[in-house]
Amino acid sequence: MSKVVVIVAPQNFQPVEYSETLKALKDKGIEVVTASTIPNPTASNQETYQADILIDDIDPSDYDAIILIGGSGSSVYFHHSKLHRLVIEFNSQHKTIAAICAAPAILAYAGVLKDKNATCFPSHLNDLKSQSAHYIEQAVVEDDNIITANGPDAATDFGKLITSKISLI
Repeated sequence: MSKVVVIVAPQNFQPVEYSETLKALKDKGIEVVTASTIPNPTASNQETYQADILIDDIDPSDYDAIILIGGSGSSVYFHHSKLHRLVIEFNSQHKTIAAICAAPAILAYAGVLKDKNATCFPSHLNDLKSQSAHYIEQAVVEDDNIITANGPDAATDFGKLITSKISLI
């Protein structure tokens, strides 16, 4: 069975992006592990969730994909060196990397979107462009092993594309 790690911010992550992505994954029988920097992250709707693992304890060899959930809180990861190293490691193993809303900026700052097509929440398009990503004004964009989406309205399609990519493993 495939297994993915989903990264959420310690606070103010986007709950629709999280729940819709998890639903798509679990509906296809994919095991989901939620990670954050704290044990009980809080979404932007003030709902508290349980992290299964801390980011510091993630071993990329245990997972088929890494998924980054957006929301205003995801900005704490824009320059988070440990998460950047994880994303780079997933990329070097050509595993699926996915990010939605503001979270594609994390991928850009980690350097994995250089010369790649990607989308994000419109207020973060300069984060992508400043790191040599090719911003595409679409809801969901796939470029090789990287999937990006522009926000909550794209969460269902984002989740479905991830599951189709992982099911090829």
